Amino acid sequence: MSRRKIGPKNAAKLAPTTMTQIIALMTRDYVMVAADRRLTDLKTQKPCKEEACKLVSLCNCTVIAYSGYAELDGLETHDWIARHLLDANCVGASAAGKIIRKNAMLSFQRLYERIPHTFLLAGWTLNQESGKPEPFFTAISNVIAADGCYTYPGSGFSVWSRQLQTAEDDLGLVFGTGLDRDRSIRFERRVKGQLHGRQSPSMVMHTLIEEIVTTSRRPAIGVNERILSCCLPAAPCAHWLRTGTPLPLPAAEPNPNFPSFGYFVSGMKQPKQFAPTVVCGTMGMTRGFTEAIQGGTRTSMTLMRPRGWPNSPASRR
Repeated sequence: MSRRKIGPKNAAKLAPTTMTQIIALMTRDYVMVAADRRLTDLKTQKPCKEEACKLVSLCNCTVIAYSGYAELDGLETHDWIARHLLDANCVGASAAGKIIRKNAMLSFQRLYERIPHTFLLAGWTLNQESGKPEPFFTAISNVIAADGCYTYPGSGFSVWSRQLQTAEDDLGLVFGTGLDRDRSIRFERRVKGQLHGRQSPSMVMHTLIEEIVTTSRRPAIGVNERILSCCLPAAPCAHWLRTGTPLPLPAAEPNPNFPSFGYFVSGMKQPKQFAPTVVCGTMGMTRGFTEAIQGGTRTSMTLMRPRGWPNSPASRR
């Protein structure tokens, strides 16, 4: 059995597959995640959908990404995540991790073929002693053990968690389709250079996006150039954790003032901005987008309700 350890380097790989590439970064100031939007048919190894959501925002303070099965229990995986969180009236990352792990194990027991599957939670929590916000990564995976070692995929899911150590200022993860050693080193050096040079979070996010675009141009790979990203800054997320005041999640450049998302094709921001699935308590929204129209903007989404309540489309200007 393979027992390859997740190392301390910032470009560590999680659950390497040829499907999906998701890059996450946490610093003392913000957490950001970027993911491609292609789904690949496991039987034919060919793309079956080019615009699939792989990010779920939990109360706009935690981003949940996944690599592995595109559907679980007949639902696209992003909707599967959101529906289980809605049914549990979930608002916190710790509870979300437990809910996802419990239901993933039940779902995988019903699967004949098991492939590597990882859920990544990236966001903020409050230090119980200092009350200060701390970024975190939590991987819930059937190929990563609690000690960070790889194993063969099964029906069981382990939990691997990581926060910044005292001497660390940042930590990055690449999972799904990984980076080879040379690319990993170059990528890490570039990101660290930007962080040490105090470049804007927008510039850093574009570096993450460009790396996925580079991967998408490799032949026979299950990654496309359509990318959804989220940025969660420390201050507003800490305010939500302390007060429960709702946070907006607009389509905007990464910034220190509020959480934001962006949709890109080949590294270029698009007029029509596809949104992540959003869930908080008993409120959920999926298949959302924002686009400019004459005289303003148009926002459309499908509302999600817990415990089998019917979905309903909604739009506003």
